[in-house]
Amino acid sequence: MHANTLIRARGIVHCHSQLSFDSQTTISELRDALVGAGFSFVALTEHVRDLTQAKYASFVDECKCYSDERFVVIPGLEFRCEAGIEIAGLWLNELVTFTHPEDAVRHVRERNGYAIWVHPLKRSGWSGLLDCDAVEAFNCKMDGPVAPNLRLLNYLKRARSEGKPFHIVFGLDLHNLNQPLSAWLECNVSKLSAENVISALRAGQFSACTKHIRLESDGTTTFPVHARMYALRAAYLAWNWLLGAVPIGIRKKLISGTRGVVRQLHTKHGIEVNLR
Repeated sequence: MHANTLIRARGIVHCHSQLSFDSQTTISELRDALVGAGFSFVALTEHVRDLTQAKYASFVDECKCYSDERFVVIPGLEFRCEAGIEIAGLWLNELVTFTHPEDAVRHVRERNGYAIWVHPLKRSGWSGLLDCDAVEAFNCKMDGPVAPNLRLLNYLKRARSEGKPFHIVFGLDLHNLNQPLSAWLECNVSKLSAENVISALRAGQFSACTKHIRLESDGTTTFPVHARMYALRAAYLAWNWLLGAVPIGIRKKLISGTRGVVRQLHTKHGIEVNLR
């Protein structure tokens, strides 16, 4: 490979394995599914509940065992801090816990990791920005599989325009392989490794993507993509309102009759992924 050749690495962030209390997916199963779907890396963000130093040390070793020139498993933790704020720290090699989110972010940065404020609207509401490396503008478990929360995204873009230096990411919040792999990050690296992926994220040299949307790390995109994102979000909200408004029998028929459309929305580059 020529020295200046870059590898386009596609991967998912905000993901849980069986180390987390609410997931049963092994790293081996996760790797096989993601490699089969064309991904190059996964950034794991395990809950600290019930973890011990020994369990986490074994987990870090397992991440290394399943990493090679084809696929990289990046260890990390998800900290639930005061006021319901949750911070995902990518590339952490030791178990720690925090009460204050600022301490969690500081710890991650001191170890050259990447600190993401995940699902900021889930529990903490929205009372201003936390100093962190990135904010999760699209959480597929909370927001559905097709488009981000536009109120949150627009707020973040305004904050960026006012000089706030955080990045915008899309996260799967993956707990099992029945969830669609419908959002990911893409970055260019000289060689596939955890260090190079994290360096690209820290530098903001990545895009946040779905099949239909691509945002740069600062939230910018083209007008056609911007319009498509608004249309998809409006359609998703209208569909959910409709499902909630009709009797359950009709709801089941609607879901069954539109499965083909949903399948297309969950398809990446013409390859169906994890629709069971």
